[in-house]
Amino acid sequence: MAEILKFIHASDLHLDRPFQGVADAPSHIRASLIDAAYNAAEKLFDRALSERVDFVLLSGDVADIDRCGPRGISFLVDQFQRLGEKNIHVYWAGGEADQLERWPAMLSAPGNVHLFTSTLVEEVVHRRGGRIVATILGAGFDRRQRRIAEFRAEEATAFTIGLCYGSLETEEIAKTGVKYWALGGNHIRRTFTRDQSVLVFPGAHQSCGPHEEGDHGATFVRVDEHGFIDTQAIPTDAVRWLEKRVRIGEGMSKEEVRARFEDLAFSLVADAEGQLLLVDWQVVAEGTMNGTLHCNGWLDEIRTWLRSEFGQSAHSLWTMSTRLQTPRSLPEEWFEEDTMLGDYLRSVREHQQDVTGKLNLAKFIDRELADDALVSAIQFDADRRREILRESAMMGVKLLSGTDGI
Repeated sequence: MAEILKFIHASDLHLDRPFQGVADAPSHIRASLIDAAYNAAEKLFDRALSERVDFVLLSGDVADIDRCGPRGISFLVDQFQRLGEKNIHVYWAGGEADQLERWPAMLSAPGNVHLFTSTLVEEVVHRRGGRIVATILGAGFDRRQRRIAEFRAEEATAFTIGLCYGSLETEEIAKTGVKYWALGGNHIRRTFTRDQSVLVFPGAHQSCGPHEEGDHGATFVRVDEHGFIDTQAIPTDAVRWLEKRVRIGEGMSKEEVRARFEDLAFSLVADAEGQLLLVDWQVVAEGTMNGTLHCNGWLDEIRTWLRSEFGQSAHSLWTMSTRLQTPRSLPEEWFEEDTMLGDYLRSVREHQQDVTGKLNLAKFIDRELADDALVSAIQFDADRRREILRESAMMGVKLLSGTDGI
């Protein structure tokens, strides 16, 4: 493909936001978490330099000036100057967290940086060697939803880009002449096609916690002489949160279970690109292995072993948890036992089969504490009711089966 234009589109850098959800990690892991947003942003700008792009588009929520402090401002100035030395421009539309009217003038001082505020849509042309190669229609965060009609190039003869924060109503998108919409404000990567136009949310460049599982990064865009748009997701995250399912077969020994975790951990580390991996292991056990794993503490031992084996360097795999998923059904012979466990499981089953019955937990609340808000908080829908009963069954297995497993 003969390229006429190359650029990187990123958003939601959130240099001001700390990583969340890690309480008991050792100091070398915590240090990586503290610097994660900055390390990921540096990888983003390094990629722009290595690809020799024409410009970088930032579509909002780069950093909150009130929270990022001098470090965030200094970091951005340094990165923009690095790009400027290679004649790479930056077009930045402010988001809800980084409304650019409030930012220091030093950010717009470098000749390669253009800031779009939250007022009217502004049209800027990008030149290469004196020739216009792109027209950028940009605007920052606006509390009202921006209308498509605001993004219309007057006499655009070059590739046209719409740069803004938030979503747009798209019914008349073809009338604008905009070919690439650089959007921000969504931490999950999303790409849409409308009337021969491409709309992209590149997602957050770095996860902020377990609610943002998987890889994160930016979007690398190439445009050829025919106007064809090729988009490529590029990872920039320095820390990656993963959920990994581990299936444990009937009759496996503790050594076999540990070997299963070890193989999967080695595979994750081999596939990583220098990221620190934070892993929640979701364990699915077959048959009586549910009871065995619930009762004998194997998973706690394996979690400790994984942390020792794989979590001793900054670029490593840190095990957050080894959680056994509650099974949908238990072995029938457990219900037939003439034991306290059998009696308990038969009682749970009666509640499971009586779909009209309610779990009335309000009677267990102290009368002085039983206000309307608290009582309302313990009311459950049908799905949550089934989940609670399954968890109750497994709690009974753990407490009534002894400590040696089943």
